[in-house]
Amino acid sequence: MSLQRRNANTNPRPTVKTVKKPLLRLVAFRRLWIAAAFEGIGDEASRVVIPIIAVSLLGAGAMEVGIINALGMSAFLVLGLPIGVWVDRLRRRRLMITADAVRALVVLSVPAAFVGGVMTLGQLLACVALISVADVVFTTAHGAFVPSVVGREQISDAHARLQTAASAVAVGSPSLTGALLSAVAAPFVLVAAGISYALSALLLTSIQLDEDIKPLRSQEAFWTAARAGLSFTIHQPALRALFLSGMILNAATMFGSAATAVYALDVLGLSPAVFALLSTFAALGGLAASFAAPAILGQLGIGKTRILAGLACVPAVALTPLAAALDNNPGGRARAVSAASGRRWLLTPGASRSVPESVANILSSRCE
Repeated sequence: MSLQRRNANTNPRPTVKTVKKPLLRLVAFRRLWIAAAFEGIGDEASRVVIPIIAVSLLGAGAMEVGIINALGMSAFLVLGLPIGVWVDRLRRRRLMITADAVRALVVLSVPAAFVGGVMTLGQLLACVALISVADVVFTTAHGAFVPSVVGREQISDAHARLQTAASAVAVGSPSLTGALLSAVAAPFVLVAAGISYALSALLLTSIQLDEDIKPLRSQEAFWTAARAGLSFTIHQPALRALFLSGMILNAATMFGSAATAVYALDVLGLSPAVFALLSTFAALGGLAASFAAPAILGQLGIGKTRILAGLACVPAVALTPLAAALDNNPGGRARAVSAASGRRWLLTPGASRSVPESVANILSSRCE
């Protein structure tokens, strides 16, 4: 009897391998993937078209466009942390649907005001501010919702799929926007953005699953959790460096985008449709960076990669003013601006994509 027990204890148990189902065969992920693509189309269209409306129809200058860009980015800096705490306590799918619905209504208010002859720069500023806040809510909730859809084991694959869709949208959306701008007035292009947000919301509504939400009793007080997150970011040297680097990069993007819109439309005399198409080259630069980033990061690490990416932006940005020297050649001017735009963002997106992974490594090392 004891021999039988000994043999039973020494025999290895057969291992059961779990077969992962392809992500696109998961109905919930497929709908989330398509919804994210529609949401990206709405984002790209509104990001490009609103500055065009401000400059070409309302006579906005560099200061006004700079304020528009600042409002578009400031919500991530000011509200990112409290919204992150808030998202952890609520249903993420409902938050994403609400964010889509808000943005759809906001962007559709612009063509409605244009038709009624009451469109103003103040309205555009208010719209950008609301879109910015909704963007933060959607982006934060989306990142927290993915594990509930695919499980912890397939998070990396899911994010890769979502990033591929985002890259495809970033490359293709400017062409669609440019085609619409050549056919209709700029405010009416925002109708397409509103429809995209609405389709995203409808797809998210069709996803039915249980979300991993902490019980109320186990949650910290809201401001206690927010202060803890801010304190941790400030006191961790690596996180602090990444945070400050991101702030500086966003500020440079804000000022550069404001100057480029006014410069291209007013000084160079490019049409709104051509200006919208220039975003394709920046997206292609980001797509090239996404393929090159893994090898570069493996060789240099995130710190050196981000430094080189920042330095690579300097000569690219310096090329932009040279477009004015191409007198009576709008095609050459557009190519000069687009080449600078594509080179400017060639390395930066690749470095930026590695930030979440680096943050995760920092948190893991701290917990060990």
